[in-house]
Amino acid sequence: MSGDRYKIANQQGTYFLTLTVVDWIDLFTRKEYCNVIVDSLNYCINQKGLEVFAYVIMSSHVHMVCRTKEPIIYQKYFVISKNLLPNSLLS
Repeated sequence: MSGDRYKIANQQGTYFLTLTVVDWIDLFTRKEYCNVIVDSLNYCINQKGLEVFAYVIMSSHVHMVCRTKEPIIYQKYFVISKNLLPNSLLS
């Protein structure tokens, strides 16, 4: 996994992050799939102290500029459960 080689040194720093779909599949071409990302970001903003300054959802990845109010493990922060994805995607 390519993300394993990058480490967040300053937990209170502001970072530019790229979150990718496995194998760069064009997942976010439908609005309902983008809504999963937006809902997840809103949850993290409201419940976990994430501050998002900007983000863009591309067809196979998400770019964002963000920071957290408290130290966290970013890798676990952005894992989206398959339970959040529409059933049509999983079949």
